[in-house]
Amino acid sequence: MDLNVKEIISPELYDKFFKEIDRPCDDVDLYLLLRAWEYVTAMIRCGPAMEKLYGDIKQRLSDILITPEITQRIVAGLEDSLPYLRKRCGRFMLVNDIGECGEVALRLLRDEEPTVRHHICETLHSIPVTATFTQLERLAQNDPFPSVRAFAAQALAKGEPIKVIPILLHIHETDKEYEEELEFDAVSEYAAFALDEILKTNWINVDLGNGLFMMRPGGRDYISLVQHAKSYLERLKREQAGEA
Repeated sequence: MDLNVKEIISPELYDKFFKEIDRPCDDVDLYLLLRAWEYVTAMIRCGPAMEKLYGDIKQRLSDILITPEITQRIVAGLEDSLPYLRKRCGRFMLVNDIGECGEVALRLLRDEEPTVRHHICETLHSIPVTATFTQLERLAQNDPFPSVRAFAAQALAKGEPIKVIPILLHIHETDKEYEEELEFDAVSEYAAFALDEILKTNWINVDLGNGLFMMRPGGRDYISLVQHAKSYLERLKREQAGEA
């Protein structure tokens, strides 16, 4: 399939994303298509004005990326030398349910590049895959990179509460490490986000819907969050003991 990628994604986005490629890449065109798809998908979530601006590009990209030939290239991209492409191939496969999601996700959670592990953890928060929870628990507690630990912790919000709440409480109370990849300060904050989500409370953030959040008016109430989480955990343990 001959593709005029610059025409498909627009010259502006082509130039913008081409500059990001700072390492060898086996399939540059595929990287640019997936990078543009990821970008316009995120922008459209911001409201009708962005939908009007990027809706046609999103449709063109979606039509192309699900063709058999391009899908084969996406699967092959999991082996690409460019980590930015590996993570985007994995994310696209998970979002669009291409291949064996558990196998794909676990493979990328073990990738040598922290940026790949980080972004797959982030994707698994939106698209949970049961087979990955044990590995997410390991990464949340033991990965050497704070960004990976943070997003693995956040993805645990979709796990079984009785198993993940103790882990998240420990991370929230102990892991204060920070790096530039983390928009919201320390790893502990991401564990707090996950606890807030499990408890369906707004002690930390207010859920605006469509994947958007705002900080809780009046500031985050960590004391109430922890108390609520511990109380809920004890209730779950009593209920579990009663079933035994």
